[in-house]
Amino acid sequence: MGAAQLVAWFLAFAAAAGVVSAAGARPSEVAVGALFTYDSTIGHAARLAIELAVDDVNADGTVLSGTKLSLKSRDTNCSAFIGTVEALQLMEENVVAVIGPQSSGIGHVISHVANELHIPLLSFAATDPTLSALEYPYFLRTTISDYFQMNAVASIVDYYQWKRVTAIYVDDDYGRGGVSALGDALASKRAMISYKAAIPPNSNSDVISDILFTANMMESRVMVVHVNPDTGMRIFSAANELRMMATGYVWIVTDWLAAVLDSSASRDLKDMSHIRGLIVLRQHTPESDVKNEFISKWNTVAHNRSITSGLNSYSFYAYDSVWTVARAIDQFLNSGQQINFSTDPKLHDSNGSTLRLSTLKIFDGGEQMLQQLLLTNFTEILYQKPPNTSAQQLYNVLWPGDSTTTPKGWVFRNNGKALRVGVPNKASFKDLVSSRGPGNVTGYCIDVFNAAIKLLPYPTPVQFVTIGDGTKNPSYIGIVQMVAANILDAAVGDFAIVRNGTAISEYTQPYVEAGLVIVAPVKQINPSAWAFLKPFTLEMWCVTGALFILVGIVVWLLEHRINEEFRGSPRQQVITIFWFSFSTMFTSHSKKRLKHAWAVRVDNMVICCADNQFKLYC
Repeated sequence: MGAAQLVAWFLAFAAAAGVVSAAGARPSEVAVGALFTYDSTIGHAARLAIELAVDDVNADGTVLSGTKLSLKSRDTNCSAFIGTVEALQLMEENVVAVIGPQSSGIGHVISHVANELHIPLLSFAATDPTLSALEYPYFLRTTISDYFQMNAVASIVDYYQWKRVTAIYVDDDYGRGGVSALGDALASKRAMISYKAAIPPNSNSDVISDILFTANMMESRVMVVHVNPDTGMRIFSAANELRMMATGYVWIVTDWLAAVLDSSASRDLKDMSHIRGLIVLRQHTPESDVKNEFISKWNTVAHNRSITSGLNSYSFYAYDSVWTVARAIDQFLNSGQQINFSTDPKLHDSNGSTLRLSTLKIFDGGEQMLQQLLLTNFTEILYQKPPNTSAQQLYNVLWPGDSTTTPKGWVFRNNGKALRVGVPNKASFKDLVSSRGPGNVTGYCIDVFNAAIKLLPYPTPVQFVTIGDGTKNPSYIGIVQMVAANILDAAVGDFAIVRNGTAISEYTQPYVEAGLVIVAPVKQINPSAWAFLKPFTLEMWCVTGALFILVGIVVWLLEHRINEEFRGSPRQQVITIFWFSFSTMFTSHSKKRLKHAWAVRVDNMVICCADNQFKLYC
């Protein structure tokens, strides 16, 4: 072996030993990324919160002892494209986790990159419920999903017994995901979104006014606003110009407005008188010593740096996200894991390409880091208290227009179509339904229908359409077929539920009692003392009397020879026969009057009867 080969072997051995030594040592620095929009309502507060959290972690000797947490931030500039590019550049710097993104749209895009590179994302502001899908295992949400916020909105709608709302939202992943969750939540309360007013991102005031004008033409006066904090205030300015902030309107606003109000300076709130009467949701953060300490530190640093924006709820989530990552990294390193990155064989640069995709590395310990993050648990004081299952009573609300009366939540829409209801115009049974001209229909069936319409919690204009000329009855099954063909929306009249009709349309429950009946003439009969004779005819009474006389004669023939009571003069015997016959109808005889005796032989036994006494002889 030559001297050059020996030196090369020694250097290679030394390098390998150095790698092993470095692999067994705890790293002096770990890089963590942050991805959000600097110049935004949430970004202003989150940026300072993240920086304070990194300083607190590095100053705390119980977490990441001997290892410094390094922060690498990127500005997404309120753009999904720029945010995606910045996210790729951020992951080139071998970060083990990313605090962000702030936007739900960017979250959908870079979650696929995070899945490939095994880099966990901890978003403190992306609230789109669809980001919780199993499709994004490396996307973790450290804030509250809009799923829960929309259920709170649905509970408010149900409390005031409104049934239809108009959803005003920004037409991006954040807005569409929130409105979809709102629709599901309202459906569970038997309510619905009657109209969706989608506002394109970055719309100007004229576009917003046109969209609100169309929404104002609908019947619902309950407006649910779910937009971005940075452009949402223009909606209320446009609504105020359209007189949509007056009495009768209801505005329910998601937590973005609370973030705007918390972050705005007092001088910025002077010109916000037009938002009086709104119901605004706010994320709840329980009181604690850690919270108060953070607020005090945040206010001090913000004052020293001349930061005019205030602290909002997303600042707490951003601060907690950094601590979550720090503790997960600490557990990751304490378990003996190493922070290593390797080349992704699926990523390579094409000839002439300047994208530098090959610089994106896979975090080898990304799956273990993800498991450590999932084990992190922040227990809030609110959930340690027993649940309040008693009936909730809300305080009185000052509605738009300084009204204290709860709005009914709807009006008749200006451009709505009336419900087309077919009515048979017939010649018979005018009391049930009759027509006196176009749109002028009366009758019992019409009264029942109008009473049902009045019970609906939303407006339903009705247009009656008469079918027939009034000289003969129209085809009832033909009217039902018109409903099935969507020529009519409904039909009202004395319809019978028949098999051919049930096959093509739906019937209501019968509201007129039906069944088999017998129609018979009724004669007026005056009361009389001889009314007891009415059940039988004269012939029946004669036959009955003859039978009683015949019985009396038979008894006389059997008894007059041995019974002294059946003897005497002919007149007396006739009277006895009649008396005995009629007395049997009303008298229960208790005396032994008959002296007749008889006997019956059955095989070897003889049954004898004398004076109603039975004896058995064998």
